[in-house]
Amino acid sequence: MLKEGLLTNLAKRQVDYILGVNTIKLSYMVSFGPNFPRIHHRGSSLPSLPNHPQSSIRCDGGFEPFFHSSNPNPNILVGAIVVGPNQNDRFLDDRNDYSHSEPVSTLLWLDPRHILLGANPVDDILSCCSCLL
Repeated sequence: MLKEGLLTNLAKRQVDYILGVNTIKLSYMVSFGPNFPRIHHRGSSLPSLPNHPQSSIRCDGGFEPFFHSSNPNPNILVGAIVVGPNQNDRFLDDRNDYSHSEPVSTLLWLDPRHILLGANPVDDILSCCSCLL
């Protein structure tokens, strides 16, 4: 028999961990808090042409010098959650490490803050995806 509140406390600790209460003080949700990863997302690593009109990016020009740069992403994919740390709780903030820095979710119904505020992800999925019925 589980004690009352045990699962809620566990869920809150997991959300806190994702949002930066962890050994490296890094939020695994992009744009949450001061420290978040440079995600493996080509569109995020390219400069925005309206904000950087001097940039001339050809169709094949997304990797050099932008994607392989160690600079922060100029375009922020707000709310994206990355895969996260390895089995030893280590995370290298390396855009090229797709196995850990790939965004796995940008949908609000998977946002842990949204869930803790009382949202029901199943209802949200069914309301927007009638094909699942």
